[in-house]
Amino acid sequence: MRHSAHPFARWWRARVGLACALWAWGCAPSVPNVPGNLSSLPSAPGSLSRVEGEVRIGSGRESIAKLGPAVVYLERTDQPSGAGAGTLDLFDDHGAGFEHELVVAVLGQSLRFVSRSGVAHRLFAIRGPDHLEVDIPEHGESRSVPMDRVGWIRFYCSLHPTENWDVFVSPSEHFAMLDPQGRYRIEQVPLGDYQLFISSAAIDGPVKPVHVGLWTSTLESISLDPAKIRRP
Repeated sequence: MRHSAHPFARWWRARVGLACALWAWGCAPSVPNVPGNLSSLPSAPGSLSRVEGEVRIGSGRESIAKLGPAVVYLERTDQPSGAGAGTLDLFDDHGAGFEHELVVAVLGQSLRFVSRSGVAHRLFAIRGPDHLEVDIPEHGESRSVPMDRVGWIRFYCSLHPTENWDVFVSPSEHFAMLDPQGRYRIEQVPLGDYQLFISSAAIDGPVKPVHVGLWTSTLESISLDPAKIRRP
């Protein structure tokens, strides 16, 4: 005896038949926005994506993040990166001082230091041939310090010997710091062709070209040549 098809099976065949017909006529049916569906892709050339992955030394699991702070950033290959603007305020942590692990500023931004704890600070740093000095009153803010040179700066405090931390000035607004496991994620990246750079005490320079296409995420895991790693 022949059994009639289950109502769900009839409904599913009808949906499939309708979808095929629509594709044949050049129309795409709406599809739920679930991971892996083409409907989740950016729909316009100006859409934004992300680049993410992990950075390892050689074929092992060692991360360069264990050798010190590290920043990954992207620079466009077809046009110069835009300069940053505005001021990045840094605060002392209720008397604990300016002991940030790492601060990243974009070339063209300025840093301003603010004391909210009633503790004065006298910061200094050596940047190339320049010697920076920044005084911070007990309750108030310092002058704005322009970040006009790409690279690393280490700040110290002459009043508090344990106070020191690094600032990296990135030429691009598309950057991310490596986490302790060597992972990174750069959000809000426009579509296009880039050169990926890594900057740290262990390695500094271009690593590989990256194409950011019509995907919500571009995966770029990186294996660095152990011979090119500078170790302390």
